[in-house]
Amino acid sequence: MSGKAEFSKRHSESEPRLDRYKLRKDPTSELARRNWVKHMGRGVWTILPAYAALWRAIEDVVMERVARPLGFVEVMLPKIVPLDVQKKKGQLFGIPNEMWWVCPPATRDPAEWERFKDTVKITGQTNPEGLMQNLAPPEFSLAYAQCEPFYDIWEKRTVDRDKLPLRFMDSYGPTWRYESGGLKGLERLSEFKRMEFVWIGSPEDAISIRDEVRDKSIEIMEEVFDVEWRVDATTAVYLEHAGEAVEGEDRDYARTYDLTVALPFETASRPERELEIASFHVHEDHYAKNFYWKEKKGRALWSGCAGISPTRWAYVFLLRHGFDYTDWPSEIKKLIGEKLPNLPDGLFM
Repeated sequence: MSGKAEFSKRHSESEPRLDRYKLRKDPTSELARRNWVKHMGRGVWTILPAYAALWRAIEDVVMERVARPLGFVEVMLPKIVPLDVQKKKGQLFGIPNEMWWVCPPATRDPAEWERFKDTVKITGQTNPEGLMQNLAPPEFSLAYAQCEPFYDIWEKRTVDRDKLPLRFMDSYGPTWRYESGGLKGLERLSEFKRMEFVWIGSPEDAISIRDEVRDKSIEIMEEVFDVEWRVDATTAVYLEHAGEAVEGEDRDYARTYDLTVALPFETASRPERELEIASFHVHEDHYAKNFYWKEKKGRALWSGCAGISPTRWAYVFLLRHGFDYTDWPSEIKKLIGEKLPNLPDGLFM
């Protein structure tokens, strides 16, 4: 994002560790060769048993080390988001070019679909142009940030801040982003898994909870992953996504932190030797205003969110620890079991 160059200040970092990485090149082709993944479409992969076990173990580590100790409770946020919610979120007019849109059928009348169905049967082609003729305008987007429905919970409602803060965590389904061309590796996908942490409370709550999630995430990088990482205070990307001008960061706190891991090669999708794997935000009253939240005594309501992606965390974990299961950290292996599940040898001829 352009804003990353506008403001960036180092918060913390590890010592150099690239020499410890077991893998020195992008693992995507090797993952496919080992039947840990199967490519299905642009930026879309089927995650098979071995890699799925790693993803799930990472989710479990985050639950045990971040979510539960900090008092987050699980919710299930919808993954198709109405246009009106995206308008209030700011993404409808801020980044419509980066989102996937959901169009319902123009009609359920089978007769209206006969021409399209016959064309597909006869030609053997998918006929996307014909499909477009049978679709109504979009009603939803696929979730871009995953936190969008959280702000809708409080829309036009009056809450008692003395009952706050509330901390929610959602890992119900994937996130979607339109990355255009050039998607070649598993580090950057159209559909990917995220754990979204969201919270609401006083200004002090919003800042302290964000910092706690950030620090717990750093602990995992240090104590489990052993990768080379850094955390930077950066421009508030949620404002960029809403197409809003970003003011100078003259506060005594940062609105956004990014957690980035160093890579021993340039990624297949972009000429970068690093990968952002998590971000941590304080929104101030940005969404309180956009969604018309009210507090019974007129006090400020602030929110925050943090996105942790098992997709990217698994990718950097594998670079550091390699494919040999015996070399993996005990905290991961105890969550998976004695043996890494896999498809039978010789299954595919």
